[in-house]
Amino acid sequence: MGDPVALSCVFPRQPGLDFELWFALDGHELTLGTTGDDWYADVFPLDAPDVWQRIANAIDGLITGESRVLLYWALGRKKPYWSVLQFREGDRWTNISTGLGCALTPIIRPVVVQNGRPRTTGSLRPAWGSILLLLLVAAALLYLF
Repeated sequence: MGDPVALSCVFPRQPGLDFELWFALDGHELTLGTTGDDWYADVFPLDAPDVWQRIANAIDGLITGESRVLLYWALGRKKPYWSVLQFREGDRWTNISTGLGCALTPIIRPVVVQNGRPRTTGSLRPAWGSILLLLLVAAALLYLF
């Protein structure tokens, strides 16, 4: 194995690209995101050829509009707490990377960011993972006291 690779790149907002896109490759990990939306995705390891191809497709897709990012906003938060990078394969969306987070409020609103299309804001909906976590914490507290 050769020397580790480190590379960072920023594609500024420009005609044909609705947002600033950045990525950083460091060894076997890739981090990418957009400035202003406060999201990023980490993908690792990149050793497997099929993983590398999916990431290359996702990055190309962020520029061409064949990829999208779902940002989940909790009420009252200024940044998304969870993000999903998806690539279109045929007529369905495939998750490439999922960010982790927990909305302490049980209501969320998804936003779709996709180059070449207007930003789409979904309707309010329950954050089932957060509701389950809050119930587990409440049950644990009741059990302890």
